[in-house]
Amino acid sequence: MVKSQANRSKYNLDKQFLVGSNTPIYRYLSFFQLVDMLERKKLYLQKVCYWDDPSEGSGYIDQERDRVVKLGFDANTVKNDDKFKDGIKSMFPFGTSWSLLLESDAMWRIYSQDKMGLQIQSSVEKLESALSRVEFPKEYLEIEGYFDLKYVVGKVDYNPADNLNDLEHFLLKKEAFKHEEEIRGLVKFSGTDDPQRFAKAALINKGSNFEKHWL
Repeated sequence: MVKSQANRSKYNLDKQFLVGSNTPIYRYLSFFQLVDMLERKKLYLQKVCYWDDPSEGSGYIDQERDRVVKLGFDANTVKNDDKFKDGIKSMFPFGTSWSLLLESDAMWRIYSQDKMGLQIQSSVEKLESALSRVEFPKEYLEIEGYFDLKYVVGKVDYNPADNLNDLEHFLLKKEAFKHEEEIRGLVKFSGTDDPQRFAKAALINKGSNFEKHWL
């Protein structure tokens, strides 16, 4: 096993998103998803931008647009540029969705329409532990030292909020989803701010296919 070079740290959340480490959490999934999880002995994470709700991360997109406008770019151009929006979405975190609900008819109807659904139980502490050990894809191992990995497990809130950090934007949903009582595990990879690690990564990958990974 390759020893991780990336700095790993847990995000600090505002109190509205906090949930106790011993809190039991539940996940509704299909029989085939459970079999795949047991065979691989791994938790599947998906980029949040591929989740069903089209409003996911809208606050993060607005924040990044505002930041770019403050740098001097034209506001109308930034707002209407789909490529810019897609570029922001590519920086969305990976996530896994759970619930505080032990039993919910609505959740069974949503996630077990074929009557092949199952529910599994874990805890916030166990999910955090799993997220802290996320593996880098094999093709990125050679540039792993360039990255920082941040993770968190938080309670979704259904009220607008200001002054959010990067991951807290992905713990907000519309009130129409309040019945889910959702808990999310989120993982975000970002380039390191450490100049020494950045320089070392650039030196190691000089002449390699480093750039190819980012095309």
